[in-house]
Amino acid sequence: MARDSFKGGLLHNRRVKMEHRIALDEVFKKTHVKKKENKSNPNVWVEERAERTFNDVRRLQSGLKAKLTAALAKSERRRVTERQSMSETVQQIKEQVINLTRRPTTSAPDDTDDESDEEDYVDLTP
Repeated sequence: MARDSFKGGLLHNRRVKMEHRIALDEVFKKTHVKKKENKSNPNVWVEERAERTFNDVRRLQSGLKAKLTAALAKSERRRVTERQSMSETVQQIKEQVINLTRRPTTSAPDDTDDESDEEDYVDLTP
């Protein structure tokens, strides 16, 4: 249930679902930058160390983002290559099956000749 606050607004004791994510670096900056005391430069840091930390985190984040993007691109290229290779293999198998079905059937080999039996069989390897 809502009740009046001391400033005249309403306080709610129920949880509000956040509709967007807040980046931790944004929260850090918001809590470590002085309120707009200097209108010409609103980004006056509370401490120099806080600004260095913020900049270091941003630099590390951009480096990680670049590495992840490169790894994702490499993975995608490998996936496409594997898919093409599989497609070619499947096509070769289909062609072999079609060739097998087109070959004329032969009767059983006649073993009356003196030649070797190897000539009586068809080699199925391409």
